[in-house]
This record gives sequence, C-alpha cells and structure tokens, in this order.
Amino acid sequence: MQEISYRRIERIDLPFIREMFTDPEVTRFIGPRRPMTDNEIEDWFAKQLAIGAADPARSAVLASGEFAGICGVQYVSGKADFGYFFRRKYWGTGVPTRACAELYAAAYARYGRELHTFIADANVASVKLARRIGLACFEHHISDEEKGCLYYPSPKAIQNNMSVDTWLASSVRRSWLDILGRDQLEKPDGDFFENGGSSLSALRLHIALQRSLGTSVSFAELMRKPTVHGMAAAIWEQGRGLLIEYRPGTQLSSIVVFVHPAGAGPEVYRRIIESLPASLTVVGINNPFLVSDISCSLHELAKWYLAELLERYGLTRSFRLCGWSLGGIIAAELAVQLERSRAKVDHLILVDAFLPTPAQVLYLRALNRERRNEMLRADLVEMGLPFDSIERVLASRDAEERIFIGRLSGTLAGSRLTLVAAGRHDSRCGSEMERALQSLKDTGEQTLGIAEANFRSRLVFEERHHNDILDEAEHIAVLIENSGEPA
Repeated sequence: MQEISYRRIERIDLPFIREMFTDPEVTRFIGPRRPMTDNEIEDWFAKQLAIGAADPARSAVLASGEFAGICGVQYVSGKADFGYFFRRKYWGTGVPTRACAELYAAAYARYGRELHTFIADANVASVKLARRIGLACFEHHISDEEKGCLYYPSPKAIQNNMSVDTWLASSVRRSWLDILGRDQLEKPDGDFFENGGSSLSALRLHIALQRSLGTSVSFAELMRKPTVHGMAAAIWEQGRGLLIEYRPGTQLSSIVVFVHPAGAGPEVYRRIIESLPASLTVVGINNPFLVSDISCSLHELAKWYLAELLERYGLTRSFRLCGWSLGGIIAAELAVQLERSRAKVDHLILVDAFLPTPAQVLYLRALNRERRNEMLRADLVEMGLPFDSIERVLASRDAEERIFIGRLSGTLAGSRLTLVAAGRHDSRCGSEMERALQSLKDTGEQTLGIAEANFRSRLVFEERHHNDILDEAEHIAVLIENSGEPA
C-alpha cells in the first residue's frame, strides 16, 4: 500500500498538472470539459498558487512522494466546495479513495452541512468514488447546465465503522489539535497524553467535545482509551443508546424527558435544554428509526420507552414529558402508560402535536407524495438538521407515519397537560394541503382526548409556524421548570 501525504500545490507540480489537464478522460467533467490549452493551464495554476496562500485551499496529494492529484476544499461562488482530480495512472489504485476519505472527513468536521459537493450524474467514476467514501446523493441539482447531485455523508457512513474511523475521529482529532495548539499530532496513533496533553487540557478537551459534538459522554468514559479512535468510539457508543442523559441535575425527584420528533433526535430541543436550570435532571429519547429498520405501533414504541425509563429511574421519580410534532404524540402515549404503571407524570407538554382523524389520514395519504417529500426535505434543512440523517428520514417515513396515525391506548387520569400551538401555517403548502393540515390541527387537538378540562391549558404563539415554534425555547423551558401555567 502506497503511503499518502499532503502539501500545498507547488511549482514543481506543474508538469503533472499539465499531464492531467491535457488528458481528455480527466477533463471530461472539469474546467471547459475538454483538454486545456497551455495558456489555460498556466492561468489556472497561477490562480491555485494564489489561493494556496489562503485558507481553505486544495492540497496536492502525494503517493509515495509522487504527485498523484489534487483534492480538498476551496471557495467557489462563496461556498466551501469539495473537489478532486487525479492523474489517470492512479485510477483504480485506491489512492483517490483513501485521499478523498481523509480530506473529506477533515473538511466535513470543519464545515459540516455547509460543505458543498456537486457531482455530475454522467461522471460515473466520481459518483462511485463518492459512494465508496460514504457519501450519498441528497438533492438533485444543475450546475453549469449539467445535471447532477449534491452529495453529503449517508446514514450508513454514520452507522458503520467508517463513521468512527473517519467522520467522528476527524472531529476528535481537530479538537485535540485546537486544545494542544498544534498543526499536527506527533504520535497520530498515540494517546492524548503521549501527544503532550495534561490532566488540565484533558478536562478542556472534554468540555470542547461536549460543545462541538453535543455529546454527554462522561469524562471517565472518554479517558478509558484516550486515543483519537478510542474517544471517537466512546462518543459513538454513548450516542447509540436509547436514552441520553444530558445532565444528572441535583433535583432527583423529577426527571425531564424530551421525546424525539419524526426524522430527528432529541438534539432539536437543545435550546430548551440550555434554558432549563442546572438543578433539573434532563433526559432525551433517541430516535431509533434513524439507526435501524423497525416497524411498530404507537403503543409498542411507547412501551419500549417506558421500560427503558423505569429500568433506569424506577417508580420513585416523577416525570415531566415534552414532545414536539410526532414526539408529542409519542409523549402522550408514554404518559398514559406511565400512569398505568403507577408512575407520576407531573406535566405533559405537547408542542404543536396533533392526531389526525381516520378520514384525514386517508385524505393526507392521497395528497401528492412527491410534494410532501419535498416539503419534508426543506423542513429538515430549515431546522438545521444534519444532512447525514435526511436520507434515513425519508426512508423511515412509512414507519413513522404508522406511529402518527396511531390511537392512544387510554386517557390520562391526573397528569397536567399543556398544549403549545403555532398560529401560522406553512406558506409553501398549496391551498388544498394548507386547508387539510389546518383541519387536521383543529380537530387533531380535540381527538387527543387525554385529559379532563380542569387539567388542560393551551398556549398559542401566533407568529410561529410548526417548524420554528421550538425557537420559543425560554417560554417552553419556563413551563417545564414550573410544571405550571402558560405565560
């Protein structure tokens, strides 16, 4: 296996670049889509040398010391664009795949969903390479009159070992470099302390990873195997469990539980969680639909969540449940089952959650599915969800719809219920769909049927719509904290 290294593009690379850019197979999908003239190559090379003094810049890829190609990020039309091209002699050697995997991982750790990667549909070899490094077509796109796709990490890249070895490890490595104040690690395979870390800097690293990756992995677990890949594995394993305890809190008698919505995990509640006092114990329920192919009823799903909560916290604690959208429906059924198990539910807060009537289910299913999928895709982008889950969201839609159209298995006996509703409708809906969704919301709240009137209150934010109502984080946090009256 050839050793791969990277450096800035230099004058000595020009003969190899000339070889690449006069090769009709290499230039089919770059530049003018034809072999370039000497003047065009000189102009391109001069620009690259100028860009090379800036950040970011694409790198020269060396295979056992010889120039093999160019790969990396530079700004194109104001966007961080990931691109690559290699000399034909290195095609099929594994060098392009390994280089792109490593450099894309570093770029994705830095730019996240802002990283732009366009590949023309006709560029079959490049599409195959993208898939080999864990990318998938997210959105069909036209660039310079070429049909193609915008590519982002696929769900499989998050689930398999490549997610630990590449995506997550890259983020951990970057945090190491930031904390240690270095450009590279002296011992890439060594542990944090062998690379100059101390007990104090390890604590700083723990905090930095919590902030950058949203992880709640403990310091002890993080340091159990303090290598880059060991830490990445610890973070990965911590995130795979159903329950995420964001903080233990000092108020042990009551547990705040956030239930995932469709197509996302409890990370959507992060602003609310940050607005809650540190004394509260806060738990999130992960979305199993994003990591496995499951199909179950609303009752079965809530029963699973109930078992996990009671196994960890028992019946001596009371619960405050909060769920948005589909998460509200699941939270409602979970509250019913908690009560049935003789656990106490202090407060159930449903954020713009509603159940359709049987007639509305049939009507919504008859609406144009492609249009609904387009809206869902746009919703996920608008909410700032990571691209690596969006394909999985679309694939799991049928399973989650089954939850959405479920019936609650009972009514609440004494738990306090607050409905938090959005007053605006989505302007992207056609008039027919808008009427259907509004009717669903109006009657859906009535068909919840889970509490007597004296336990019920309603708070409406007239200027919010379904996808931005969680921006009322402070108001919702007050409801949770006080288990009480709407503001």
